Amino acid sequence: MSTSRIAGKTRVKLCGMFRPEDIRAVNDVRPDYVGFVINVARSHRSVSPKELATLSPLVDAGIRRVGVFVNEPPESIACLYEERLIDICQLH
Repeated sequence: MSTSRIAGKTRVKLCGMFRPEDIRAVNDVRPDYVGFVINVARSHRSVSPKELATLSPLVDAGIRRVGVFVNEPPESIACLYEERLIDICQLH
């Protein structure tokens, strides 16, 4: 979990979603953001773009979807954004 302050309000992001049951739990607790680690081989919570395409639509509309990327080509990130699978990207 990570937090940030925007305009005086603390925002919460739950990260590392990789199973449908994770998404069900997120939809119950309603954080501001939900994070997906995408194509990071060293993370056991990493998802492929194909897995993201299955999980992302399950997230309730009021929760912003964050793609977390490590050295991913910009074109790949843009494609996921254009396909509306993520709302925000986080780069490492």
